[in-house]
Amino acid sequence: MRYEEHPVAHTILATGGSGKEQNLIYQPKEGVGGTMIPSKKTELNNEKIRVMTPTKWGRLQGFIGYAFMKDGVDTFSFPEGMTDGQKYKQLGNSVTIPVIEELAHFMLACFDKMTNSQTSLVLKIAKENEYIKKKNVMEKLRISANQAGYLLKKLVASGDLEIVTHGRYSKYQITSIV
Repeated sequence: MRYEEHPVAHTILATGGSGKEQNLIYQPKEGVGGTMIPSKKTELNNEKIRVMTPTKWGRLQGFIGYAFMKDGVDTFSFPEGMTDGQKYKQLGNSVTIPVIEELAHFMLACFDKMTNSQTSLVLKIAKENEYIKKKNVMEKLRISANQAGYLLKKLVASGDLEIVTHGRYSKYQITSIV
C-alpha cells in the first residue's frame, strides 16, 4: 500500500471533570464509522472517533513501554481488579514522564551553565582584588549567602581559591596556580 492509503490517527483529548476525561482518537477512514476494528479493541463511532484504552493512554503518558522498563521488560502494571475508570483517573492525574524528563535535563543544563558563568565571575573578582569575601560575591552576583558559599567552596576544592583566614568572615584569594 502507498502512504496516501493509510489514514492518520489524531489524538484528541476532551477533558471533563472529576477524572471523567474522554480520551479520544480521530481516525478518518471512509466506510468504518460504527464498526469494530479488531486490532483497535474499541469501536469507531459515526464521527470516526474511538476512545483510547487505558493501555494506549499509559503509553501516551510514558508509563507503559518507557519509564518502567527493566532489562527490556516493561514492569508497569495497575493493581489487580482496578477498573478502567480508575485507570483513566490515575493516568489523568499524572504527568507525562518523557516531558518531565526533558524539562529536568534542560534545567540541569541551565544550572550547569549558570554555575560555570558564576564561577568565572568569582575568579575574575578574585584576580582583580587582593582578597574577596562571601559578601563581595553575594553583592556582585546578586545571589544568596548559600549560593555564594557553594561557589567559594567549589573554587577552594578545585584549587582555584584558597582561604586566607578562617572564622565568621573568611577571606579568599586566588591561588598562584591560576
